[in-house]
Amino acid sequence: MYHAQGKGLTNEYLVNVALLNGVVIPGVRVTEGVLAGCDVLIGMDIIAMGDFAVTNANAHGGTTLSFCIPSIAEIDFVPRSHENEIRRTGNREARRALKKKRR
Repeated sequence: MYHAQGKGLTNEYLVNVALLNGVVIPGVRVTEGVLAGCDVLIGMDIIAMGDFAVTNANAHGGTTLSFCIPSIAEIDFVPRSHENEIRRTGNREARRALKKKRR
């Protein structure tokens, strides 16, 4: 196995991964490893099956991780941040274009 510290021999297993939302992914090939601060590392092979989001808007300063399979919607924060910039700067021309786009 190749990893952050180089390469080495490790045990490999075939497991069913059960997520807290009730989704089960059967027959996932996994390898043993030493992880600091967590029990499991979920890779892109599983993340790419659905929608994964990390938000820090919690009023108590916490981080929320959310994941669902199958994918249900595109999440794109770029348009929203552009709208916030227009509101913040007061760019009249850009505001007009934004209003036209919404219609």
